[in-house]
Amino acid sequence: MDNRNIIIVAEHWRDVTNQLMADKNEFVKYLKFASGIYKYGFTDAALIYHQNPSASKVADIKVWNSIDRKSTRL
Repeated sequence: MDNRNIIIVAEHWRDVTNQLMADKNEFVKYLKFASGIYKYGFTDAALIYHQNPSASKVADIKVWNSIDRKSTRL
């Protein structure tokens, strides 16, 4: 991961943690979301939630590509 991507992830992390700490209702929505992807840790789940709060199917790039759902990395 190059420096540009690290900066982007750090910005997403800052944004989502601020959002979750500032709004109790948003945190409750996050907890409901995270319960559906319980195999992922807080950091990954929070970043996924920040990108797409309605995501329901989560997998790494190898899995998506193996089932012909082609994806690319940032």
